[in-house]
Amino acid sequence: MPRALIGFLSMAGGGVATLGILLLLNSIPPDDEAKEEGPSTAFEVPPPPPPKVKPKPKPKPKPRQRMKAPPAPMLSASLSGLDLGLSAQALLGDMAGGLLGDTSGVVMTEDAVDVPPRPLSRPAGPYPTRARSRGVTGRVLLRVLVKPDGSVGSMKVESAEPPGVFEEAALETVAQWTFEPGRYHGTPVPATIRVPVRFELD
Repeated sequence: MPRALIGFLSMAGGGVATLGILLLLNSIPPDDEAKEEGPSTAFEVPPPPPPKVKPKPKPKPKPRQRMKAPPAPMLSASLSGLDLGLSAQALLGDMAGGLLGDTSGVVMTEDAVDVPPRPLSRPAGPYPTRARSRGVTGRVLLRVLVKPDGSVGSMKVESAEPPGVFEEAALETVAQWTFEPGRYHGTPVPATIRVPVRFELD
């Protein structure tokens, strides 16, 4: 085959190949158009949810501690050396002069004094006429204040049988009596005593 024909065919084949390449390139759309026309395969990944924060547990309130009552004093131990049968005289004897001082104005009871008052003279008083005529007898209990000189002070009716009959007569009777005064540490003191007054027919 002559060289001239081979050269012509080579040129012709090269031109056809070049033309085909150009046509192929023109038929492919650019990237932007392809993106606009074709479906997009890209997708956005949502951000992960924020981590949940657990609330801190509230501290439990401490239970209130109850105050324990103080232990009761041991009376048996503290009183073991005392004689509980002591009389008022023994308990107050040493303190009378220093702590009590002058006891002349203090009214004492017959249980508190060393020597209780006792009647020296007891003249009989009036017998209610109405009670005598009816043959009524009775009894009156008085509380009497005996002064340091032995005379009678104030008086009070504590009980009367029968009531409302002999009270006045009993007060008049005892008002005439005289007494040996009560004594405390050898000194006469005012003291109250109970005095029963009986009304009996002869």
